[in-house]
This record gives sequence, structure tokens and C-alpha cells, in this order.
Amino acid sequence: MASGQNLRGWFLLVALAVAVGWPASPAWAAEKKMSQDEAIAAVENLGGGVGVYQEDPEGPVVAVYLNATAVLDRDLRLLQALPHVRYLTLADTEVTGAGLKYLRGLTQLESLDLHRTKVSDAGLEALAKLTQLRILNLRNTSITGAGLKSLRGLTRLQTLDLGWTRVADAGLENLEGLTRLQSLSFAFDHLSDAGLKHLRGLTQLKTLGLGYNSFTDAGLEDLRGLKDLEALNLRHTKITDQGLKNLQGMTHLVALNLRLNAITGAGLEPLKGLNSLKILDLGGTQVADAGLEPLQGLTNLQVLDLSRTKVSAKGVKELQKALPNTHILTGVPVRLFGDLMPPVRFRGLRMDG
Repeated sequence: MASGQNLRGWFLLVALAVAVGWPASPAWAAEKKMSQDEAIAAVENLGGGVGVYQEDPEGPVVAVYLNATAVLDRDLRLLQALPHVRYLTLADTEVTGAGLKYLRGLTQLESLDLHRTKVSDAGLEALAKLTQLRILNLRNTSITGAGLKSLRGLTRLQTLDLGWTRVADAGLENLEGLTRLQSLSFAFDHLSDAGLKHLRGLTQLKTLGLGYNSFTDAGLEDLRGLKDLEALNLRHTKITDQGLKNLQGMTHLVALNLRLNAITGAGLEPLKGLNSLKILDLGGTQVADAGLEPLQGLTNLQVLDLSRTKVSAKGVKELQKALPNTHILTGVPVRLFGDLMPPVRFRGLRMDG
């Protein structure tokens, strides 16, 4: 009798499932393993693309490009069929941390772009074992300093972009062990002097973006040991003339952005020895004619932005005589500054952050 009741219960359950629209394929079928060809087709159907090594066109897929596509978390299961992927971009998509679980098997992954995705702290846990990562872009995501704990073991990282996130001072402690970092960006974050002390040991840094943060001259002092810096962005911070003394030993600097700081000509003296400089942005500062003398010896300068300063036309004319090969910008919209940069190539340089 009981078995008959159970059987009737089963039929009732099936009937109910049909009535409410039970999916045609059960969950286990949706998760069946794809072949590489099926995965490639899935990527292309989403509007993306794949890449292989030129010398091995019939070999495994090593790059997947899904940026600015309609890809969702569930679609990322296709990555399980592409275990040799080294380069993956998911930028400008609706992917969240839930989808990153499908990346756990990509143990050869070297470059991951999550710029402008929905990823948050919890999702970063899936990256903790991807120890071959060298490049990680988390720009414009909602991660905080707490999420950076998941990156502690990624000691091969060379490029990390944390601009426009919610990372604050305390979170930078998690980066102290990432001593191979060569490029690091924190544009529009929430960093004060307390945060910059955690960067002291990152002595291999070549590019550092700190624009639009609230640290002062005291914080800049913690960067004095970063002697290998080639590009430094200090745009719109709270530094003054006094703080520029900390740049004196950075003789490898090729690009320096000091735009929108409370700097006068009196503070430019420490720049005299930075003979490698090719790009210098002083736009929106208090620099005037009398303070231009320290710049006259920077004969390698290719671009000097003096827009929205107190420098007169006469001052520009005199400086141009000393720097005949330099493009001196005055009153040019800031957005044009980037248009003049292509002749000079710098690894990982962003002058906006």
C-alpha cells in the first residue's frame, strides 16, 4: 500500500513539474563537459574570440576574449574545456564573483582582466590558487581591501590595477609580499599617508599610479626608496613643494604627473636631476615664470604641460629656447595630453591614474 502511495506521489510530482515548466534539460546535462571545439563555438556565439600560439595554430587555445560581450556567470563553464588558457579578458561584462569559480582550473593563467565587472571581495577567493598570474586588472570593481587577502599568494604578479575600487589604507597591507610588482595603480581610491607605508618594500615598481588620493608630503616620503620608478602619477593629491624633495633620487623617471597639486616654481628644484624625464605634467599648479629655471636642463623632455598655470606667454617663449625639442602645452584641453603620448611608449603607463 505504501509503495502505491509513493508511486502516486511520484506521478503527482512529475505532473506538477510539467505544469510549472520543468526545464527540458536537467542541471547535470547543462553541466556536461564540453570539447574544445564546442567551447570555441560558445565563445564566438557570445561575440568573443579565442587565440592560439602562431607557431602552433592547431594547438590548444591560450587566449579567450570575452570583453564587452553578453557573457554571464553560467557561460564561463566553457572555460573548463580550455585548461591551457593563459590570457583571459572579461572586462565590461556582467560577470560576478559567482562566475569566477569556473576559473579555478586555469592553473596556467597569466593575465586576467576583470575591469568594470560585477566582481566583489568574495569572488576573489577563486583566484587564490592561480599562482601563475602576472597581470590582474580589477579597475572599476567594488572590491575592498579585505578582498585583497585572496591575492597574498599571487607572488608572481607584476601588474595590478586597483583604480576606482573601494580599497583603502588598511587593505594595502595585503600587497606587501607581492615584491615582483612592476606596475601598480590606485586612482580614485581612498588612500592617505597611512596606506603608502605599505608600498615601501615594492622596490621593483616601475609604474605607480596614485592620482586622486588624499595623501600628503609625509606619505610621499615613504616612496623615496622606489628608485626604479619610470612613471609616477601624483595628479590631484595633497602634496606641496616640500614633498617634491622625495623625488630627487628617482633618476629613472620618464613620466611624472603633478597636475592639480599645490605646487609652485619654488618646489621644482628637486626635478633638476631627473634627466630621463620625457613627459612632465604641471597643469593646474601655481607654477609661474620665475619658477621655470629648474626645467631648463631637462633637455630630454618631449611633452611639458603648463596649461592652467601662472606661466605667461613670455615665460613659455623663454623656456622654449632652452628646450627647442619639447612640446610645451598651454591652454590645451587636458584630454589632448594623451594624444601626444603615442610617440613615447611606456609599459603599463596610465597618466589618468
